[in-house]
This record gives sequence, C-alpha cells and structure tokens, in this order.
Amino acid sequence: EPTISRLYRAIFCLKQAVSVEDGISILSQTLMRTNSVGKPRFASVLFRHECCYLLGQLGADCEDKPARQQAYQTLLEVLRDEAEDEVTRHEAAEGIAAVYSS
Repeated sequence: EPTISRLYRAIFCLKQAVSVEDGISILSQTLMRTNSVGKPRFASVLFRHECCYLLGQLGADCEDKPARQQAYQTLLEVLRDEAEDEVTRHEAAEGIAAVYSS
C-alpha cells in the first residue's frame, strides 16, 4: 500500500513524466478504482481532490478530443456521486468548468 506522500509525488510528477493523454487516463483510472466492497481504492479526500484538480488542468490543456471527453466524463462521475466528499465534488465541478471552457 503506497503512502500518501508517495501518491502525491506520483500525481504531481505526471505532467512532466507522461503525455497529457496518458495523464488523463491515469488520473481517471485512479479516481474510478474501487476496492472489493465498492469503496474508492484511494479514499483520502485530499488526494482525490488533488486528482480532480490535476485532471481538470490536463483536460483543459488537452487537444485530443477523446482524452478531453474522458477527463470530462470522469469528473462528471465524481461530481454526481453523492457518496463522494463535498470537497472532492467541488473540485470535480471546477475541473469540469476548466475542461468545458477551454
């Protein structure tokens, strides 16, 4: 099980380490991954918030339409999930605005 500091280091290195499209894919998978009882695999509210923040940034910067759509859809799923913390849902809404407006 990775520590929260390793998770943070990993997501903040994404912008330099992989393409925008791959970053969107990785963050989307991270946000949608669940454990055996259907709960988020990475449950830290702050970590999920940061994933939404970065996903919105990458989606806004992406010129590839399918990747932008993936970012948008993932953020929309997070926003619609009423079990998700309101801080994370708020950041998902901000990310949607960034993707949609660019």
